[in-house]
Amino acid sequence: AIIDHHPTSKELSCEFCYMKNSCAATYMVYELMELFEYPFTKEDVEKVVVAMLIDTVSFKSTKTVESEVNVAKELSKKYEIDFEFLSKYFLLLPVLFYFLLEQV
Repeated sequence: AIIDHHPTSKELSCEFCYMKNSCAATYMVYELMELFEYPFTKEDVEKVVVAMLIDTVSFKSTKTVESEVNVAKELSKKYEIDFEFLSKYFLLLPVLFYFLLEQV
């Protein structure tokens, strides 16, 4: 199976292939889980939102898809997840990682 948010024009041979322009592959997995009526918990949704934030540098990346940002915000509200805190935290993550590498 292939789930990729970086579509390619190459012919790929596999039993299941889901490719489209999306801000994060995690969002695409979320879509599939929703399609099959997966019973999401707060922990599941938090992982989806966090993965989306990491993959897009807190939705500051040029590959950000506004409708997907809205879904992340709506899910955060529904499951009482502090979206603003996570956004700030994961916006700083690349900077912190860079400084940690400099120390190694």
